[in-house]
Amino acid sequence: MAGGTGKALPLHVQISRKLQGDVSTDWLNCSIFKVPNHLRQINKQAYEPQVIAIGPYHHGKNPQLEKMEVYKMFYLKMLLRRRRESGLERYVTALEGMEEKARKFYSEPINHSGG
Repeated sequence: MAGGTGKALPLHVQISRKLQGDVSTDWLNCSIFKVPNHLRQINKQAYEPQVIAIGPYHHGKNPQLEKMEVYKMFYLKMLLRRRRESGLERYVTALEGMEEKARKFYSEPINHSGG
């Protein structure tokens, strides 16, 4: 309503006013988005991992997926063996160096820490 007169501003004026403010473009750098809840409700299974969880969104939330953690560790061990390495320090250090950049791909803050 314009100035309490009971008359709505024309749409082009409303949009122009919104454009005068700062328009956030932070989301342009994101490529991993959470599915909005109203879409998830249509078909929950379509958006939930069925066998293995990769990434922080589903980590530790489904006991059924925890069974696969054993396989993740097995294949990590096999990778280290194949590369004739015994420790993870080099890999963890490299990943820590990429953590901030990786977190920026997510549209929302990720609270999970590897601890």
